Amino acid sequence: YQLPLIFLSYVVASFASYVALSLSQHLVKAGSIAEKRLFHWGGAFALGAGIWSMHFIGMLSYKMRMVIEYDSSLTVFSLLIAIIVAYSVLGIVARDRLPLRRLLMGAVLLGFGICGMHYTGMAAMKMDGTLRYIPDIFFLSVAIAIAASGAALWISFTLARHSGKYHHLFQIVAALVMGAAISGMHYTGMAAAVFMPYADCRYVPD
Repeated sequence: YQLPLIFLSYVVASFASYVALSLSQHLVKAGSIAEKRLFHWGGAFALGAGIWSMHFIGMLSYKMRMVIEYDSSLTVFSLLIAIIVAYSVLGIVARDRLPLRRLLMGAVLLGFGICGMHYTGMAAMKMDGTLRYIPDIFFLSVAIAIAASGAALWISFTLARHSGKYHHLFQIVAALVMGAAISGMHYTGMAAAVFMPYADCRYVPD
C-alpha cells in the first residue's frame, strides 16, 4: 500500500460524509418539494460519489506487479449502486421518526448496498489472474458495512434535527467517524481478497 493514497481515500470519504450530513439538514428543513428533491439528489450524489471515489483511490494505493485494467461498464455500475445507496440513506433520514426496527432494516439493506458497490468495483478488475476471498474476513467486511450504515443513519437523523453551540464540531466528528467506517469496510474487504496470477501473467516493469 501507498500510505499517502490511503490517507487521501480517508479524507475523501470524510469530506463526502460531511457534505452529505450538511445536505441532510437542509433536506429535513426544506420548505418545498423542489428544494427537497434538490437536496436529496445533491446529497445522494455527494455521498455516493465520495464512497465510490474512496474505493478507487484505495485501489490505486494497492500496488501489485500484475497489469490491472477496469471494465468501464461495471465501474460505472458500481457508481450507480453507491448513489442509490446514498439516496436511500437520505430518504430514511428525512422521515419524521426513526424507530429501532427501521434503523436495523435500513442498516442491513444499506450495508448490502455498500458491499454491492465495493465488490462490483472489485469484479470490474481485468487481469491475468483470478480473484478469491477469504470467507471469514469477507463476512467481517459485510458486518462492518452494516454497522457503518446503522451509524450513518443514526448520526444523520440526529444531527439533522438538532442545533446548538457545538453542532458544527459534532458534525465534523461524525463525518470523521463515517469516513473511518467507510474506509474500514473497504480495507477489510481488501484484506479478504486473494489474487492468484496465471502462469503467463503480464507484469508491470519494476
